[in-house]
Amino acid sequence: MYKKDGFTIIELLVVIAVIGVVATFSFASYSSIEDELSLEREMGEILGTVNTARDYAIASWYPKEGFLEDYLEDEDNAFHGGYGVAFDVDSSTYKLFADLEDEEGGSIDDVEIIETFEMEEVMSVESVDIDGSAEDRLYVVFRPPDLLVFFNGEDAIENDSEAVITFSYGGLDYTREISINPYGVSEYKK
Repeated sequence: MYKKDGFTIIELLVVIAVIGVVATFSFASYSSIEDELSLEREMGEILGTVNTARDYAIASWYPKEGFLEDYLEDEDNAFHGGYGVAFDVDSSTYKLFADLEDEEGGSIDDVEIIETFEMEEVMSVESVDIDGSAEDRLYVVFRPPDLLVFFNGEDAIENDSEAVITFSYGGLDYTREISINPYGVSEYKK
């Protein structure tokens, strides 16, 4: 009999194969986690932009000319514009805008674009629903001073409407939603 000092080639090959299998699963898992984190980060930025538009509206109202005189005579005195966010289906951009002419987001041509945001290359708006009805776009506008909310030019509070924007991530099974209730409160849903 002879003394065994070390490993046989078979033992080394088995260990290398096991390490290879573990590394393959780890890399696949890491890639999936990286996509998930990118999606979560992007959703946080989108939700932050919607909340920014709402905050701008709350903080920036100013009365039209002759407000004090008209207010005493007319309690329905209107205020200038508001702020909003525009989403188009199948687009990888969204826009923060100022609605200076009381258009309530009737058209993107009637507003002043503050900033256009690019989502990650593989992410886009998959669908927009207002009260379960599919739309090609969503212009959500927040108008001061009482924070009136409009979805595509329609009064959300009066219609008790809710808007839901669904985002997809690169054709994978990753979809996420942001909902905005009639009072302007936005919520992120997985």
